[in-house]
Amino acid sequence: MKSSVLRISLLLQALVPLFAEEEVYFPDNWHQWTGFQDSQAPRYAVCRVKPNNTLEAEQPSVHGFILFKQVPGKKFGYFKLQGFPASSSKHPMHVHELGFLCDGCVSTGGHYNPFGTSHPNHPGDFNNFEITGGTITKRLTGLKVTLFGINSILSRSVVLHNGVDDLGQGGDSGSLQHGNSGKPIACGVIRVSNAQFWNSIATM
Repeated sequence: MKSSVLRISLLLQALVPLFAEEEVYFPDNWHQWTGFQDSQAPRYAVCRVKPNNTLEAEQPSVHGFILFKQVPGKKFGYFKLQGFPASSSKHPMHVHELGFLCDGCVSTGGHYNPFGTSHPNHPGDFNNFEITGGTITKRLTGLKVTLFGINSILSRSVVLHNGVDDLGQGGDSGSLQHGNSGKPIACGVIRVSNAQFWNSIATM
């Protein structure tokens, strides 16, 4: 029964984007009622990053994608974003709790924090990325996020901010929540992907 429900869930994730322009939102507890469990099989995910639809005129129009791969004991990420001004030095990215973008990136809620920890110890705190030539190209290993079980980041979102993450060292409550990272300038929903996409772009 669980395997049938799982197949239906994956099929829905694949089909919904074909019929709607808006990003897809799944309830916070969907991982529980779909029966997702840890598995020995590899799992892949993709996040298509687009500019915030409430972007201020002076902010850069950043777009690109993020790939995730998880195999037993190993978790990888590949980040490829472009559209930054040549003067940019670094910007942070984090996983947020909701995959709901009807009001732009502000609809994604706070940092995804299933264990009740302070920033920068949330599983999706990827923190600051160096920008070279207006582009972020980065491979990460040893990620703390998971694509399995009730703490999966599938159907949640990744948000790029316009500031610099203070990594919890700012001395105020905002620092321990989000690193005073600034306003969201781009974001996207994390969805199930496949090995072919990963292997063609981010082989590890």
